[in-house]
Amino acid sequence: MFENVTALFFDLDGTLVDSVPDLTAAVNVMLRQLGLPAREEAQVRTWVGNGMDNLIRRALANDMAGQADPDLFARARPLYKVAYADHISVYSELYPGAREGLAALRAAGELMPQGMKLEIADIADLPMFNQDVLDAGVPAPVARLKAQIAAADGVLVASPEYNFSVTAPLKNAIDWVSRLPDQPFQHKPVALLSASIGPLGGARVQYDLRKILVQLWAYVLPRPEVFIGMAATKFDADGRLTDETTRKFIGDLLTGFRDWIARTARK
Repeated sequence: MFENVTALFFDLDGTLVDSVPDLTAAVNVMLRQLGLPAREEAQVRTWVGNGMDNLIRRALANDMAGQADPDLFARARPLYKVAYADHISVYSELYPGAREGLAALRAAGELMPQGMKLEIADIADLPMFNQDVLDAGVPAPVARLKAQIAAADGVLVASPEYNFSVTAPLKNAIDWVSRLPDQPFQHKPVALLSASIGPLGGARVQYDLRKILVQLWAYVLPRPEVFIGMAATKFDADGRLTDETTRKFIGDLLTGFRDWIARTARK
């Protein structure tokens, strides 16, 4: 029996939730207290993804290089921390498809065949892939993710679709672990599940993921395929799957995945 099927999904901030409006508000409170002009949200959006300190430096310098005066940075940092605490989840919104993706993942956990359990791998704290960072040492969150994938009997990837393709956080996670020695997707059974508010159910993200994962020598389950289209009509207000046809599709996928894991283990 299989007890460790890992699902790759992500924490909320910056991945399922667009938190840039909150970050922009905090940045501008900080700048105003320092007597500096405000920054546009479009600017701030290009500066996020590498931690609080880099965001502060870029906001102070008003460019991506972030060569801020050290004394000014020392004054700005505590101001930003207070401002950010005051603006958490004030203006943030879920990205399109995120609610449906989370609901589909929960449904998969509920419908796991007997003997299988779901463990969710958090990729929210992964830095953006950077070869210079990797050359200096594998970041702890990346090492953790690699170990989770390596220890799992199989990996279930549940994802929405952004801009006709793979979400940036998911692609970043795959890129990180693929660059490590003994990358963990090699010969790893993988199943795919997607949901979207549109009629196609994330079909395009799945086909792009197949190309990526097969290139990493993952054993991607050929079928059944599950695309949950018009997902908002299939989950209740609490995110529980109410559509019986979709529940059967997911159940069949997971049963097929259990058999796929057993089949690939004999290779």
